[in-house]
Amino acid sequence: MNKSFMIVVLPDSQRYVEDGFREERLHCFEKQIKWIRDNREKYNICFVTSMGDIVQHRNSISERKAFFECMSELNGIVPYGFCGGNHDMLFGNRAEEVLKGRNKDACTESYEHTDVIALQEKYLDVLRGEKWWLSDRSFGHSNAQTFSALGRNFLALHLEYGPSDETMEWASSIIKEHAEYPTFLTTHMFITHEEEQGITRRESRLSTYQSNMVGEGDNAGIDIWNKLVIPNDNIHFVLCGHYVSDRYMLLDTGSRKVASLISDYEWDLPYYGNGWMRLLTVMPDEKKVRVQTYTPVFDEYRTVDNGDFYIC
Repeated sequence: MNKSFMIVVLPDSQRYVEDGFREERLHCFEKQIKWIRDNREKYNICFVTSMGDIVQHRNSISERKAFFECMSELNGIVPYGFCGGNHDMLFGNRAEEVLKGRNKDACTESYEHTDVIALQEKYLDVLRGEKWWLSDRSFGHSNAQTFSALGRNFLALHLEYGPSDETMEWASSIIKEHAEYPTFLTTHMFITHEEEQGITRRESRLSTYQSNMVGEGDNAGIDIWNKLVIPNDNIHFVLCGHYVSDRYMLLDTGSRKVASLISDYEWDLPYYGNGWMRLLTVMPDEKKVRVQTYTPVFDEYRTVDNGDFYIC
């Protein structure tokens, strides 16, 4: 009988699906998904979470299609979720909500990617029919799922890059509705490899090449920490990507410890990620989680630089 279960963490996939490079890199993503399918029963894989930046170019239909076609191989196999990264965000009718009053110029980039939005909605409609898919907003860039493991229910919550106040309110309501569910929170940017204190601050959360994307009404990592993590005792993990790093931090709310992991390997050559992913083996009886870093592309485990350790 299983005494543990696994959550698979898929780092930023943008380089695998990138236009002009898919022929040489997509096999990394495909092998990650195949490994999950092949090993679901062996490791009792109960959930898969993607860190965001699912594509390199938000207006590329082919990149988005490649991502969802790969992820769809998990349909009927294991529940999963993903969050919108800074490369993914499709604002559409939300442009006014995002930009108005934030001194951002909506004319610097088109947010009306109608065809791309329609493609994403097509795949979302399938997921919305799954019993484990709870809710989503902002074209699916933020979404929530439940899953079961070892006879217990869990909540997985995914927040878009720089979530709006409205998205934060949506997330808070879902967490409170599932207050008895231990919760894994995934958001594209939360901690950074650079800052000593770890959690991204308002003055450090913006990507300079996309400074028109978010504004003062959006929430940085520190806002997610103060508004969602601290008030909700059922949140035990915050997972993120964005910064190329595999940093681990055990954060203190004052009443409990919350584990936070960055998982992004997109500069690992030759395939800009090389298929690295995180394997979180949860062992409730022992009150610990083993974190391993593995690539099915080379069938290797990383044992250095926060590649293999225990969270107790």
